[in-house]
Amino acid sequence: MSNNTIVRSVVSLILGLTFSPIIGCKKAEVPAPATPAQAQSAMQDAFKQANPELKAAADETAAAIEREPARALGQLQAISANVDLTSEQRRAAEQSMLLLLKNIREAAAKGDPNAEKALEAYRATK
Repeated sequence: MSNNTIVRSVVSLILGLTFSPIIGCKKAEVPAPATPAQAQSAMQDAFKQANPELKAAADETAAAIEREPARALGQLQAISANVDLTSEQRRAAEQSMLLLLKNIREAAAKGDPNAEKALEAYRATK
């Protein structure tokens, strides 16, 4: 082996040992909710330490996710617009909104007129 090969191997080893702990320290991401019940739980968990007004809005939204998805979608949009959200709160709101949009789109595709109205209202805000 030449000196260049040895030097490259040593440098690679040092760099690998230096940066591997940094790369491995990324906080594990919470999986996106797959059901309305999981979205409700994610919202309640993320907002349990929020200020009382924001917590109340999140709790009301969480309760509406299963019963009134169109209403919950609008509430999630309003919550997501808040600039003071933590990254966990923002992620919970956005992931819940994505789940609701998916469910509402599926219902609209099956001919649900309420779902179609909800999608129209959502598109009007974009």
